[in-house]
Amino acid sequence: HFAERLDWLCSQDHRLAADRANRKVVFMPGWSAFAESAEAAVAVEKLGLVWPGTEPKASQGLEKIGFKRICKDVGAPTPAFEVLSEEDTFVDLTDPAAKEKCVSGFMEAVAALKTSNPGLIKSIHGGGGKGTAHLDDPSCPDQVRAAVEKVLVEMNRSDGIYFEQKVNTKGDGRFYQLELEVDGTEVAQGGRFVWFNSRLQKVVEIGLSDDLVKLFMPPDLYQKSRQW
Repeated sequence: HFAERLDWLCSQDHRLAADRANRKVVFMPGWSAFAESAEAAVAVEKLGLVWPGTEPKASQGLEKIGFKRICKDVGAPTPAFEVLSEEDTFVDLTDPAAKEKCVSGFMEAVAALKTSNPGLIKSIHGGGGKGTAHLDDPSCPDQVRAAVEKVLVEMNRSDGIYFEQKVNTKGDGRFYQLELEVDGTEVAQGGRFVWFNSRLQKVVEIGLSDDLVKLFMPPDLYQKSRQW
């Protein structure tokens, strides 16, 4: 409906229509997962708007599964994972038979891992806790089905889904991470300290300079992360 509303608005506001035609109207995505979506970037550009974020080609390589594959290739530590469906491999979830075949396929892929270590079922299109389901025992078919169906319902799409082993299974589920920014081939100084609650929602984000990073992680590990 956004395209229809935009077209109508442009028919009423000729200045907006002219700016749109000259590619002077910027679309600002407000949700982080949306801002990182190559699919969203392509859709925005088709509307004749300017996409201020990462180019679609780069986003495709840096989405969650793509980035984990990069980590694996360069030897950077990343939790064990198994891709259940690649991006753009769609299933008609409104068709009960097709949905059941999809769920069963995901369950078989998780069962093939032969692990009981806790993990997560995640979608590359999720964010803010949406599109992620805790899986306490991957060897339990009922738990796997519940986790898979939760993600499918929340995202309403079957592509870009993977299993990831939990790194730390102790405590109440909260965890912290340090995020680094890369501009081209240069890694920015400092980083962002981020705290997630037990629902995997980002609740605190603090920018840090290099001299304060040591409060949260060993300096040598920070420098090694920058090299990776």
